[in-house]
Amino acid sequence: MKIYLVRHGQSVANTQGLVCGQEESPLTELGRDQAKRLHGYLKENGLFTLPAFVSPQLRARDTARIAMGRDDLELIPELKEINTGDYSPYTYDELYRIDPRFRSFADVLSIEFPNGESILSFRKRVLNWFHPWIDGREEDLILFSHSYTLNVLIHENTATDMNQFPLYPLPNASLVVMNWGEAKPPHTLFVP
Repeated sequence: MKIYLVRHGQSVANTQGLVCGQEESPLTELGRDQAKRLHGYLKENGLFTLPAFVSPQLRARDTARIAMGRDDLELIPELKEINTGDYSPYTYDELYRIDPRFRSFADVLSIEFPNGESILSFRKRVLNWFHPWIDGREEDLILFSHSYTLNVLIHENTATDMNQFPLYPLPNASLVVMNWGEAKPPHTLFVP
């Protein structure tokens, strides 16, 4: 079974270097362009008809609608990005000044963002939904979500230690594929 993973297109928060988390941030013009280019790739390769499951956050939802060229997408709340709580409106540089522990997630896996989640509770949220949901599925599918959320799934499939989180860089609107149940790193198919 192939699972295609797509990170959302460039968002306003990305251009500003914001932590963002579960805060809403619309796509930039470049982000919309990236999603359009991804649509071309998906259409050319017959992937735009796959069942699509999407984070309900605006940047992922809009990327999916543009890239898939349709609106029949299933919104999955558990595919939301990590909740970075009070640190969401800060840039990463500001976050590191405010709370230097967050420079390395490996050092703070169980520490919650103020009014948010820890890496481990976030992982648990994603996987508590994912494992029962994927059980018994055989058809290929596509997930549109966020860098950290997709990294949780990749780490799970490859049995990569969470002390290395997030190990896999996922450019905006990139498409990677992993064979579920095979402990191999994902293969990048498209980067706009």
